[in-house]
Amino acid sequence: MVPRLMICLLMLSAPGAQAQVRWAEEILEYSSEYSSTAYAAAEAVGKPNTPPGLQEPAPQAWSPLQADAGEEFIRLGFGEGLEAVQQIAIVESYHPGAIYRVYLESESRAWLIHEAIRTKSTEEDYRIYSIFLDPTANRITGIRIELKTDRAAGFNHLDAAGISQSRDPIEPEILLADLNIPGSREELGPGINSDYSEVHQLVSPDGQRLYLTRKDHPGNIGAERKDDIWMAQLNSKGKWGKARNAGSPLNDKGHNYLNGISPDDNLALVAANYEHPNEREQLYLARRAEGVWLQPVPLDIPDLVNKNEYSAFHMASDNRTILVSVEREGGLGYKDLYVTFNAQGPQSVGWSSLLNLGPDINTLADETTPYLAPDGQTLYFTTTGRYGFGSSDLFVSKRLDDTWTHWSEPRNLGPKINSEGWDANFSLLASGEYAYFTSRNPKNGSEDIYRILLSPGDQIEQVLVVNGQVLDRQTLLPLKARVSYTLEDGEREMGEAFSELPDGHFQIVLPGGQSYACLASAAGYYALNSKLDLRELPEYGEVVQNILMAPIRAGEVIPLPDVSFEINAADLNASSYPELRRVARLLQDHPGMTIEVSGHTNDRCDQLYCRELSEKRARAVMAFLIEQGAASDRIIAIGYGKEKPLQDNSTEAGRSANQRVEFKILKTNP
Repeated sequence: MVPRLMICLLMLSAPGAQAQVRWAEEILEYSSEYSSTAYAAAEAVGKPNTPPGLQEPAPQAWSPLQADAGEEFIRLGFGEGLEAVQQIAIVESYHPGAIYRVYLESESRAWLIHEAIRTKSTEEDYRIYSIFLDPTANRITGIRIELKTDRAAGFNHLDAAGISQSRDPIEPEILLADLNIPGSREELGPGINSDYSEVHQLVSPDGQRLYLTRKDHPGNIGAERKDDIWMAQLNSKGKWGKARNAGSPLNDKGHNYLNGISPDDNLALVAANYEHPNEREQLYLARRAEGVWLQPVPLDIPDLVNKNEYSAFHMASDNRTILVSVEREGGLGYKDLYVTFNAQGPQSVGWSSLLNLGPDINTLADETTPYLAPDGQTLYFTTTGRYGFGSSDLFVSKRLDDTWTHWSEPRNLGPKINSEGWDANFSLLASGEYAYFTSRNPKNGSEDIYRILLSPGDQIEQVLVVNGQVLDRQTLLPLKARVSYTLEDGEREMGEAFSELPDGHFQIVLPGGQSYACLASAAGYYALNSKLDLRELPEYGEVVQNILMAPIRAGEVIPLPDVSFEINAADLNASSYPELRRVARLLQDHPGMTIEVSGHTNDRCDQLYCRELSEKRARAVMAFLIEQGAASDRIIAIGYGKEKPLQDNSTEAGRSANQRVEFKILKTNP
């Protein structure tokens, strides 16, 4: 509970008074301030934003320049003001007890309403100093608060000042997320938690694997029991098996902690320093091939520096977005949240410079343990810069646009998740069914992992978990490949996965509301394009979608189902461009290849017209490929008209299938 001190001056209430609370809106005057940013006078304006229980200074409060220096004051304005005031609440967020005199102001005068002649040390770290009075006859427009700073040793911090027409004690408002949580938090038990600290947990989107970091555990392999990565598997009864150390090469002599795992479980973002284990951690990517983790490789992110002892990271499920919590020059406070992108994929060079998420998210205090839900829009994070239930609480916010600097007002996840202490490291299933987080265990004081059941639709936008295999289209043998999903226009990759042998399986998480093109790349193969339409997805789901690949060899005929034209014309529709660009890249990657582009029609016209139209269309495709850089002497365009139907022309589906463009590989070598 928040410690309070009630100073009851007059116990009368005004009948019929409408309760209203107004927090100070402007700075009118002050004696001194610690700096123009942290602990500035301006930080006393607005609602309280220092959480109780910090037991340390919070920069989002006013502090005089010097400690124990004698008398200081601050004057605050209430804008339009408030009539019939019966209560004043002054939030002292650090070393309370220095308040000496309080004056109220109207447009015409100022008068003393409270004087603390003798005070005793509160022995509290935080309090709301409440003063009750008879309803004022004047509209209150300001307040002057005087301190005797030597009454409470050390710097004295004032977070906010409010006035109310009610005698009901003023409590700072906590803006809660709109959640319907049917149960209570569940501690995961001795298989996952120990007498040591378990943090940085991540649950895979399908809920089958749980990764965590253990601190100081005797089972850690590092020197001085430094942090190690552990993992657990969900068993057939829906219970977590006993966590085991992930071992080498993910863990070494230094600190190692996991910051992201791809939906297919084959790519991990790790914070460590494998080259210099006793120095500050860096970021690495680790690939898993055929069930074995390979040696992590350094990740090059420009200007990734940190002035703080602690940091936190998170790789989103698209594997192209990394959220960063660091303290650096130009930030808004201590640790801020930043984002970096790599459109070419996580293992490529080209990570962007850090972008600050802006003041909608970041405060003067610490923002850390970011987690971006699989929908790519919903951000969870921990902060000490917003009032809540404990020293640090978990909040949620929605990204409003593609700038990554405009967010909805963060909302507290509420008392079923946030405790009176430290809560962090949020993650959840792609379905949104269960949330996992770290909290201090009151039984032993260590950080442990908890989970809580959520109501469907409470947390994230619609997403789909896609499982499948990459297969040779003729032999149906599994293939090792990179799988990518783009928006239907083909201009923007939304995610990637890797199919691994022996089964060629892949898994990826995609936001709903879009239509996607699903592709794979493997040496010696051309992926047959397939579509995944999630525009009508009603809720979370899981689907199986295999990707077939055609071997690149002479005689192979490859359909181009996305290539289309204006009705009865040879003008390419724009939707054809992504597929044709892939064909152009195929020719560029195989300089000895020649192809035949063939056009085909159904039987709704005579043979001469059909042949002419199909040839014009084949030539239009050829011209586009040449525009994209393909050599004209490596492409032959032929129109076959209605001579080579694939299906019976007696049905609409058959006629649609017969009206097509495809290409045939004539040769692959010079």
